[in-house]
Amino acid sequence: MDNIEKQIPSERSILAQLQKRLSEHQQENLQLLGSYKTMLESELEKKIDAQLKRLVNSGSNTVATAEIRQAVEDYIVGVTKPDYALQAVGGSIVLSQTSPGYIPKSQTDFSLSGIARWLTSFTRKSNPNAIIQSDNTPGNCWAFEGSRGFITIRLAMPIHPDSFSLEHIPGSIAFNTSSCPKRFNVWGLQHETDDNAMLLGEYEYNLKGTKLVQTFNAKPKNPPVFPLINLQILSNYGNEDFTCVYRFRVHGTPDHN
Repeated sequence: MDNIEKQIPSERSILAQLQKRLSEHQQENLQLLGSYKTMLESELEKKIDAQLKRLVNSGSNTVATAEIRQAVEDYIVGVTKPDYALQAVGGSIVLSQTSPGYIPKSQTDFSLSGIARWLTSFTRKSNPNAIIQSDNTPGNCWAFEGSRGFITIRLAMPIHPDSFSLEHIPGSIAFNTSSCPKRFNVWGLQHETDDNAMLLGEYEYNLKGTKLVQTFNAKPKNPPVFPLINLQILSNYGNEDFTCVYRFRVHGTPDHN
């Protein structure tokens, strides 16, 4: 009896510690989501303000309307589905598990494709961080050679992934839409060189779709927790030289253990 009574305070103490840790973890998640929402609202306001000024100054509303639509779609998806790949909240690219960026052989290559203005944007080598950033102005993308490539993202925190969003810029402001990704799949990894990665889904981005930000559900109903996600692009819309990925988002539920 004495031993049981001695065990009770110890067990209560352990339970209290676990409850405290859970409360702290939940509070951290709320703070993260709060700062994420504030950042999205600020970015939306800046983007719309900039495009309205361009609309007034240029006298043409084609580009401005497309970019305002993109900014609004970004905000809606961002608020309803937090992005745990976003660099601003802690996401990062695992360069050792990412295809090399596309390096233009010369400005002539880009001129033949009708996209010479992109040359300065790539700065001779594309930036893979572009796909986990919110700046998706024309040319600010991760480009790799050919139509097949892969990239690995370390998430801001381990999550149960439930969906993914792929985004491309509007055709009205794109210099060339043939480099847009088409077929792709997504894998969950426990570590950078995981030989037992789990396939989370195979998808296709619809270039003619009504939405620029297209969201796809994970195929497993109850996927385990993953700290890393691998995106594999399997084809594009016809560009033989390179593929350009603007933004990829990972949605889900944080692990509370």
